[in-house]
Amino acid sequence: IINISATLQYKAAPFQIHAASAKAGIDVVTQTLGVEWGSEYGIRCVGIAPGPIAGTTGGPTGRVFGNFLKGQDVKDIVPIGRWGETDDIGLTALFLATPAGSYINATTIVVDGGQWHDASRMYRMASPFLKAIAKQRQASKKPKSKL
Repeated sequence: IINISATLQYKAAPFQIHAASAKAGIDVVTQTLGVEWGSEYGIRCVGIAPGPIAGTTGGPTGRVFGNFLKGQDVKDIVPIGRWGETDDIGLTALFLATPAGSYINATTIVVDGGQWHDASRMYRMASPFLKAIAKQRQASKKPKSKL
């Protein structure tokens, strides 16, 4: 069994209580059935939690979040710097359905390029500053002669 979930339930998502609650429920169903049906019948139950997927209703141009994401740099939202594609989800499902994924059970795999951590913008803002500090510290550590 492969369930499709989301990542918005991993932290507070204002105005999304209905969707977050439903997706959290799917995650618990995935875990519980994976344990119960895995133990009883050898049936695996896994989930996939997609991030923003291009061309979908919940994606970067879709009706749910499209207006909010319009004009934003994808690198500020997704650490790997691109929106997901439907193939990313399809290939994950394929992996889970083949012998390569046969030991994965009772869990949900996040396929979102790191988006749910919501830290990409903060990293991009802080990185140049922190690199400059590190460079200054390195320059001030000049070797001292023992002569």
